[in-house]
Amino acid sequence: MRAWLKRYGRGTFRSWDFYVAIVCGVAAYFICGSKAVRTAAVPILMGEAAIGVGLLAVVFGAIAVFATFYDPSYRRVLDLAGGFRSALMPYITVAVISALAGAAGIIGALALPALGVFPTQLVCAASTFLFVWSVAGMVSITELTLFHASRRAELMGGADEAETIRAKRLRSRT
Repeated sequence: MRAWLKRYGRGTFRSWDFYVAIVCGVAAYFICGSKAVRTAAVPILMGEAAIGVGLLAVVFGAIAVFATFYDPSYRRVLDLAGGFRSALMPYITVAVISALAGAAGIIGALALPALGVFPTQLVCAASTFLFVWSVAGMVSITELTLFHASRRAELMGGADEAETIRAKRLRSRT
């Protein structure tokens, strides 16, 4: 854990999606001060859990798409930029956060009827924090996937151009 925090913690906990999640979690805490909101919290927590689990499935799909970029040329580019694991870490992080959002929503929904006001506010805040972080994280990794796709297309365009130049030189020698 310490090694992960040292290598990836700064990028994870200083990202815009983390800050948006904090704001929404704090807002949920205060909103759950209302008895009407606490009464309706169980279905909301279940919804957050369901979406968190659904996003986890989408992240797995995104990882599969990313893995299709992994050819020898792009592998060299990724190796120079920190390696394949580093390139996948945002996806893995969002997957973990989405799984935690699902677990927090389900456990929170089960526990909520037995909790008092303050613990209910904390449960709702934690679940909403993880839920929003996973949704915002999906936006981040979508942007990252598009970045990698455009960089790979640029790399392949350069490879095609190099092959064209090579073929012209070979024809001119004969």
